[in-house]
Amino acid sequence: MSAIASALPTRQSFTAARLAQPAVLVVLGALVLAAVSLLYPSTPTYDPWAWIVWGRETLELNLTTTGGPSWKPLPMLFTVPFALFGQASPDLWIIVARAGSIISLVLTFLLAGLLCERAFDEAEAPRFGWVAILAGGVAVVGVLFQTGFIRVTMLADSEGLVNATAFGAIYYHLLNRRKAALVLATGAALLRPEVWVFLGLYGVWLWFANPELRRLLIGCAITVPVLWLVPEYIGSGNLFRAAARAQHPNEYSPAFADNPFFQTLKETRPNIPSAIKPAIQLGALFALWAAWRRRFAPLAVLVAALGWITLIAGMTNFGFAGNPRYMMLGTSLLAVIAGFGAGSALATVRNLARRVDPLLVTLVTLVGFAALPTALWVRGIDERVHRLQHLDVVLHQEAQRRDMLPAAISIGGGSKALLACGEVTTERFQVPLVAWYLHTRLSRVGMGVEESGKPGGWTSPPIPGTALQTSSPGNPPNPIAGPPGSRTLGKSGPWTVLQACSTPKQGSVLAGANRSR
Repeated sequence: MSAIASALPTRQSFTAARLAQPAVLVVLGALVLAAVSLLYPSTPTYDPWAWIVWGRETLELNLTTTGGPSWKPLPMLFTVPFALFGQASPDLWIIVARAGSIISLVLTFLLAGLLCERAFDEAEAPRFGWVAILAGGVAVVGVLFQTGFIRVTMLADSEGLVNATAFGAIYYHLLNRRKAALVLATGAALLRPEVWVFLGLYGVWLWFANPELRRLLIGCAITVPVLWLVPEYIGSGNLFRAAARAQHPNEYSPAFADNPFFQTLKETRPNIPSAIKPAIQLGALFALWAAWRRRFAPLAVLVAALGWITLIAGMTNFGFAGNPRYMMLGTSLLAVIAGFGAGSALATVRNLARRVDPLLVTLVTLVGFAALPTALWVRGIDERVHRLQHLDVVLHQEAQRRDMLPAAISIGGGSKALLACGEVTTERFQVPLVAWYLHTRLSRVGMGVEESGKPGGWTSPPIPGTALQTSSPGNPPNPIAGPPGSRTLGKSGPWTVLQACSTPKQGSVLAGANRSR
């Protein structure tokens, strides 16, 4: 057993290995893994498709943001140059988004271990490497298996990048690399406007704590609102369209509940894996203990997590969506606290064991690591693993919809013919996808008219045009009917093409209407 104990990595070796690992290698490794993931059927979801369309329009100096989701600056820094690569642009964005999630998991692991190191003295845990490894492992499980993380990663949404930039900012701040922390925090603020609150507070603190960063602080303070507001004004004529769009949530949003704040919190709680909830409670207790010892890093992360969740829930009272994925940064920080709690518990037990017999420390460590998978299984992590089977079906359906759309457009006569025929209508969450393959703006593709008395049912407007009918998981085929007098031209996978083109007289009227849009 003494041989096993001597083989355990020391705190110094773990820390040195972590700090010696260049960040560029982590980024490159994440990009390679993300690129390999394209072997799995892949497609972006609604918001990313809009950013990809806007990237092409920006490159063509024809940006129009009056349709689609809210504007986000950071994705555009990628999708604009990606537009140079034509039809490869969507896959390039998928690589970046998935790489962001991978990087966020690496940072989750490192941050949980670093918090443990900051809470204890080396004398209290001389073989601290294993404590940090356990802490990081629990934190990664908590992030990876929270509701929606794998889904938004595979569908190339921005939550992975939000986590990566925010966690990177916290990590570098704790390493006293304040300049890098500020740049990464600014990146997070270019993804979610809620970050502005935290960035502003951090900026005020840095102004006095690190006067040498004041020029950079001023630059960041200018860059964030400029990149959020100016392109939106160019594209829509409204500086605050993004905020206005965010206040038009979908019908299932908790914003429509009697008490939006508590409804948002209620919907967030199940997102956190039950397996890590006891560890979160332990982490909160150890964070208070560390603060009593004047070591405030764990408590600061806990406060940031609860502050984020409270902010998102509070905004639903003002009509914002309160989408569960918006909570992901807060719940991911709670997973880090869970890792910190598990690691701190192991460190405490090891310290007690050391007073009895040094060899007992090794046994405690082995038992601690053996208990982790058992605890995860008992607390229901297997249920979340089983959900991946359903997610696999959904992802294949989404990818098939993308793959078969060009053939559906060809059935209708091609992009130019469809646009000349009249109004192009499709299922509401497929509008940016269709706009990309039609090479047109988002506002040129409609989602139809909602049928009264038929929840989730949309039909084509009573004007000539083409309906690219399809269905999303849980929704009926939409639009449920084509234009008046339309006929079915054919099918391509999940797509059905229904068309009734305008007469020359109707076409002239319709063309004028489209120009006015």
